[in-house]
Amino acid sequence: MANSKNTKKTIIKDTIKDTRKNTRKNNIRTNIRTTIKTTKTNQAQSTAGGALFILMLLIFMVLYLLFIPPAVREEILNISDEEDGNASIDVPESEYVYVEEQPGNLYYSAENSFKHNMPSTYLIERSENELLWSWNSVHVSSGLFKKDEASLEFSIDNVEEIQSGTMAFDVKEANGIIEILLNGQLIYNGMLDEGTVNPIEIRGDSFDAQNVLVIRSEPSGSSRTSEFIIENIRIFGERKKSMLEGTMNFFVYPEEISSPRKSVLRFYAECNQQTTGKLSIRINNQLIFDSVPACGNINLIEFSPYVLNNGNNMIGMVSESNIYIREPSVEVQIAEPIYPTYYFNIYDEEYEQILNGSKKVMMYLSFVSTDNKLEAEINGGLLYIETDDYIIRDITDFVKRTGNYVSLIPKKETKINLIKIYLE
Repeated sequence: MANSKNTKKTIIKDTIKDTRKNTRKNNIRTNIRTTIKTTKTNQAQSTAGGALFILMLLIFMVLYLLFIPPAVREEILNISDEEDGNASIDVPESEYVYVEEQPGNLYYSAENSFKHNMPSTYLIERSENELLWSWNSVHVSSGLFKKDEASLEFSIDNVEEIQSGTMAFDVKEANGIIEILLNGQLIYNGMLDEGTVNPIEIRGDSFDAQNVLVIRSEPSGSSRTSEFIIENIRIFGERKKSMLEGTMNFFVYPEEISSPRKSVLRFYAECNQQTTGKLSIRINNQLIFDSVPACGNINLIEFSPYVLNNGNNMIGMVSESNIYIREPSVEVQIAEPIYPTYYFNIYDEEYEQILNGSKKVMMYLSFVSTDNKLEAEINGGLLYIETDDYIIRDITDFVKRTGNYVSLIPKKETKINLIKIYLE
């Protein structure tokens, strides 16, 4: 009986212990699940928040770049390789500087002469219609007991150049017959209608240095009176040009006058050698020829290339007689180009540092122009350079202790702001 009771107690204790153990396990599992779920939720919220922050940051940066001044935006976005010379830096400083110069403009040419062809031109006698004199109005009339006339005086300079002339006027009132005389010679006699009349021709030999134009009227038919009012009276003369002139233009490039050797004007002259007078030729107002040309032959006139301008140039020709200038051209011959060359030596102490590798010799070039192409010849070795802004090159392998030189040889027109060779 006692054993039975003890057995029951043991069973009850074991049952309670198992129940507590199971309850504890279930609680642990529940806590673990809750913790995992909470962690996942926090992670998701954290990830979403981070993505949103990055998105907002990107939007802010785009808006900032859109609204800042263009110059500032370009500076921020200008990310480039310094070695390619697309970004500006300060000129390198060094205790030992061997060369520091400003080369300026360098010109490149694969040619040793330049030829400028111009169109052929005639220097021929011609005339120009010139207004010699004018008057506002004239009133003339005649009757039974009166007869008046208008006498107009005028002078002409260089009257021998006048080949022919005309007289033009408007008729405001016309009644009868009008007579017009120049220096006593009758140039018109007849009736006129009101309005603008056709010009009256005048022979060239009718003019004098001092001239008198007389206008008078006569009655016509059964009329006993006549009257004319003429206005806007003008005398024109066809004046022959005393000198025959012509101009030509050609364009000279900078490389032609950077190192010129000589220049030559070439043309064929078609004229009569027996009657041809002097021909004067000026280039940019500098007289290069003043003599009778060789008619029927080529004319070669050498002149100083230093009268030429960088850019547009003008040739002016003045002849005393008719001449045809055929196939004119200007040829500019240039000397072998002399490129800027810089010499330097290296002291023994510095050269020892170069030999042991603790120091290097550097070359810095900065440019004003863009798309620069050139070669740097360093003691016979060539270094090709192509850049828009500046370059820094290690030239240690090219140098020696004494007698170093650097020549800058352009492959196109280039403007160099600074060359600096220094120890780094």
